[in-house]
Amino acid sequence: MSYVIPRAYPRMEFATPIQLRPMGTEQTDSFEPAWTLNYSEGGFCYSAKRLPSLDTEVCIVMSDYAPERSGPVSFRSYLTRICWLAPPDDSTREATMAGARIIARSHEVLGTHAEKPFHICDMCNAMMSVCRITSSGCDTQLCEYCSHHFDKLPQGMTRKCIERFLGGNVI
Repeated sequence: MSYVIPRAYPRMEFATPIQLRPMGTEQTDSFEPAWTLNYSEGGFCYSAKRLPSLDTEVCIVMSDYAPERSGPVSFRSYLTRICWLAPPDDSTREATMAGARIIARSHEVLGTHAEKPFHICDMCNAMMSVCRITSSGCDTQLCEYCSHHFDKLPQGMTRKCIERFLGGNVI
């Protein structure tokens, strides 16, 4: 009798070009081309000609970044950790496949601004350098994208509910 462990998050098909680089690589332009196969809230499956070993942290940069959209393209980059590797299969593919767990999301390219401290946006949980985080009136720290959308909200119940949520007073 075999037992299948259910996934924490459902996988969704998502094929798009990406760039990736193992963290700790000194050259900032040493990104490798790759391709996503699917994603979930917790990770990605992608393929590339060369991938680092298991447990390596990898920065993924989305080629079609669009912060106004939803889904994985709403963040510029992801910090991931490789959980599994599948070697190329001679008959079906040339590239190695990898499954990677998402550690952090950002509207910046993670790893290129290592000298600046990072902070997490209270609304979208994106990591941003402190110089790109804004403080709102309800004592929250928002990235420039969430701050822009929040500022466009009209006064009313929706805005009040979001302010309470961000402030931690949801009762």
